[in-house]
Amino acid sequence: MPNGLRHVLGLIAGVILAPVIAAGLLYGTDRLARLFQTYFFRGNGQWTAVAILTLTGVTLGVLVGSRISPLASLIPGLLFTGVGGLWAVAPVWMTRHSSHKLPDTFDRGYQYVGPYGVLLVLGLLLLVGSLSPSRWRAREPRTVRQAYEYGPPDGGFVPASGPAPGLGQGSAAGPGTAPRHPAREGQEPPDWASPPPGPSPFRSQ
Repeated sequence: MPNGLRHVLGLIAGVILAPVIAAGLLYGTDRLARLFQTYFFRGNGQWTAVAILTLTGVTLGVLVGSRISPLASLIPGLLFTGVGGLWAVAPVWMTRHSSHKLPDTFDRGYQYVGPYGVLLVLGLLLLVGSLSPSRWRAREPRTVRQAYEYGPPDGGFVPASGPAPGLGQGSAAGPGTAPRHPAREGQEPPDWASPPPGPSPFRSQ
């Protein structure tokens, strides 16, 4: 996939997933908080909240630790860091201008994750995960060295590492030279390779 198209898809994913992650976080937090306050940890409400928070956490992990374009994690990271940072530096202003602006279920969750620094932590996590240079570059093809581990382009064989079998450290044999078998070094030629003693049967009389 071209790098430009990958970043465009990452931008679209970030714009879509930012409100989805926020909604899952606020809703799941509100449901668990209400269950804890009423000590009613039974039924489907508990497991629904746990499942929503689990899916939200998995989505955050995929955005931070995968080969998806870093724009997918940068967009929600900027959003969460901005809101969480405002809660940290201007809590009174945020209470007056951002509270009771959402539906009740989401607003109650927002009152937990905003003032208590959860949004700030998640936002910084997403931002730091977006800064990795390898995520901004396209996937590199195999290098020439890696390709030569399987053989050079002309079809010859070049070992990946180490000397060729049968060649010592001081051997002057160049590439493509057939190695000598160490068991044959210093051996006499076999009997059948030497001419028989006596007059040659092919010598003219």
